[in-house]
Amino acid sequence: MENNEKTSLLEKLNTRNKFNKWKIIIGFLFIASVIYSYYSYKEWMFIEGTGISNLLAGIILIIDGILLYKNKRVPIVIYQMEVGLIMTVYCVTTFLTAFNIVNFFNFQGGAMFLHSINPLVFLMIYLLTTRIKENCIIKYSILAPIPFMIYLLFDFIWRQINGYYLYGLIPNNTSIILIMLIGVLAYIVELLFNYGLIKLNLYIKTKIKD
Repeated sequence: MENNEKTSLLEKLNTRNKFNKWKIIIGFLFIASVIYSYYSYKEWMFIEGTGISNLLAGIILIIDGILLYKNKRVPIVIYQMEVGLIMTVYCVTTFLTAFNIVNFFNFQGGAMFLHSINPLVFLMIYLLTTRIKENCIIKYSILAPIPFMIYLLFDFIWRQINGYYLYGLIPNNTSIILIMLIGVLAYIVELLFNYGLIKLNLYIKTKIKD
């Protein structure tokens, strides 16, 4: 009986260690795809939402993979914040491009990874490896939009310094009152978006158990 338990434990540890390695590898691939895509204009990888969200995703995966070797992990709320941010990039770039609202988002070469492949890979890792408690749903939904709201604030400050919004989606002469209303609306949309992601996470976990 003891031998069987030891064998089962060893199998679990070996499986977990392999998955930890894959998290670290995928994290480095995320970062490599950002560096490759922004090679010709490196300074923008720390300014554009696409570059920032993909870099953060890579860093989170690497740190989480390392921590798991010590039976620790990145807090789930950090995963929730990042999946909300990177999937917002995916949804916005895909929607605006698909409906010809804008035509400046690049879906070729390395940019295909940043705008499409990386967000979906991170979403799958989030759905399959994070366990969210029912009593944390509201808390995580409220906290998750914070990185996106910080980026909107950064974009507003950028406008005051440089005279234009980064993606040009908001007219430069928009009043401060309307900007505040857009910010409130963006927070509500992000909150609901993350709530939906959490519900999807819980639904998948239920199906896996079944």
